[in-house]
Amino acid sequence: MKRMIVAVTFVVLNTASYAHEGHDTPGVLPLPLHGGKLGEATHSGGHNHEGKEKELFFEVVFKGKEVRLFPLILTGKENDSFESLSPKRDLKDITVTAEFPRSKRSESLKLDVGDEQILAAVDPGREYRFFVNVSALHKGEKKTAKIQVERK
Repeated sequence: MKRMIVAVTFVVLNTASYAHEGHDTPGVLPLPLHGGKLGEATHSGGHNHEGKEKELFFEVVFKGKEVRLFPLILTGKENDSFESLSPKRDLKDITVTAEFPRSKRSESLKLDVGDEQILAAVDPGREYRFFVNVSALHKGEKKTAKIQVERK
């Protein structure tokens, strides 16, 4: 009986339910504005939440052989909504690469940077899943994101 009580106590106190997973945990973020996949941009000097810093996210929408990227800022009192940024005005030195893990190749994508989105042509070939790597300067700080994309 003592062993059972100790075992139950050990399991209850050491569960992962107390861990903080950040913004990658499903249900923590609001829905993407354009129905795509979200990826949080990491800071070049580590990820520190200081004060009321607004977090940069990239939303990727893949359709046909085209990738559309939308830079978003997490806003609201409870971080419950996204606000669109203009890639042309708010981001500098934007680079995007497509990484294909199955064929072990990657390619730099040619970008068309507009006021509301970044367009890039990509041909995944027979790959079902690939990664879009985004790098940009936002407010003088280099930020990067890696977003997994799957065909529908």
